[in-house]
Amino acid sequence: MNDDLSVLRYKALELAAGQMLSNEDAFSAYQSLRNCVDMCHAQGRVGCWADVALVLPWQPHEHQLPEDVLDLIEERADTIEQTFRQVLLLAKEGIVQETIAGRLDSDMNTLDMAYLVQIGVQSQAAEAQTEASAPARPRF
Repeated sequence: MNDDLSVLRYKALELAAGQMLSNEDAFSAYQSLRNCVDMCHAQGRVGCWADVALVLPWQPHEHQLPEDVLDLIEERADTIEQTFRQVLLLAKEGIVQETIAGRLDSDMNTLDMAYLVQIGVQSQAAEAQTEASAPARPRF
């Protein structure tokens, strides 16, 4: 993994690249594509796939410019990373709620993260409902 990337960003880029590129190591292919596009831009050229050694786009993307494929990968990675962050926040909320209720098992090996995310969703829904039903406070 690249030291400059967070684990979430790395995994998001890896997943997004895997959707767009047919290479076995999707993240390495993404890095090669990124480097080639950066080099082409520095030279004032628009890249072509011949410039990108060993990066193989999936068939629907093979006629797009490398820059366009790179943009799509990074846009998808942004969405995936945002989803990861939302799920982690829901899991955190589930952990907090289960701890408050005294139901969190002290054996962290048995945590059911999907269940904790569901608890987080329920907690946020209940909080939103409470806020929506609260009487409006007069403003002075």
